[in-house]
Amino acid sequence: MKRKLTLAILLLSGIVLASCSSTTTSSQASNSTTKTNVTNKNPEFADYLSKNETIIYDLENSKSISKDSKIKYLFVVKDDKITTYDLYGPDDSERLTLGGASKLSDKEVIEKATELHKQNISGYYKKIIEEIQTRIDIDQNEIDKYNENVAKYSKSATGIANGTVEEHEKRIEDYKKIITTLKNSTNLDDVSQPTSSVYSINLKTDDSGNQTAIEYFTFSSKLYNKNPKNISFSNPLQSFFPTIDKNGFGIIRFYSMDIYDSTFNIGVNKDNQNTIAVRTDKNTIYKLDSPKTKVKNVIVE
Repeated sequence: MKRKLTLAILLLSGIVLASCSSTTTSSQASNSTTKTNVTNKNPEFADYLSKNETIIYDLENSKSISKDSKIKYLFVVKDDKITTYDLYGPDDSERLTLGGASKLSDKEVIEKATELHKQNISGYYKKIIEEIQTRIDIDQNEIDKYNENVAKYSKSATGIANGTVEEHEKRIEDYKKIITTLKNSTNLDDVSQPTSSVYSINLKTDDSGNQTAIEYFTFSSKLYNKNPKNISFSNPLQSFFPTIDKNGFGIIRFYSMDIYDSTFNIGVNKDNQNTIAVRTDKNTIYKLDSPKTKVKNVIVE
């Protein structure tokens, strides 16, 4: 009797163990499948942008990247348009880094970019007036030095650098007009608004024509120009903040890296420098768009 009871218990235990083993195996297989599906999230970049509002951090190009990497411009892509925020600013400006951005939500990043953009445009404006005043001072000092030398020597024996006295006086007059126009300008608020424009994407393929070798983004944006060739007397701000039609960046590949609690896809340019960053989840790595893409603003070269 005891032998029969023992045998029954052993048989029952075997059934329970087999059932547990089957459940565990099934669970492991399910988890493995889920993980594989997640790690295969490799959306094509332009295709992803066409469907999702995305923040792109335009970095100071470098072969290395860290939490201290500085952001030059912030691009917000939404509804087939790209909005540009200037995060570079004059030399003494507050700078946003990848580490700083990683601690902010996307909403907070855009709010910070809006604040810094306006602050930077104001900084450029002050810098423009200071530099034009410096040009006035240089020309006036050269005239004063010339007049001192004429008093000591003869006029025929005295020269003046950078043109004639009349040319110096004309430049001073023009510079003063520009400063007056700048100080009275009502266009600064317009210039302080981030620029939005449509964007296009050019795909250059490899020799086979079947794979994309580089993906280049082009768009218009109003950017600070420190040294314009000509300054408009009627609207000098337009000379210093022209609309650049062919602003953009090129990408040959992406890789993923963590900075604090955020994960970023880093876009690498043809010189193997890190050029842009996009915050993603841990299991996403973008890939270049296929030459067969149906995204409407993509041109295959």
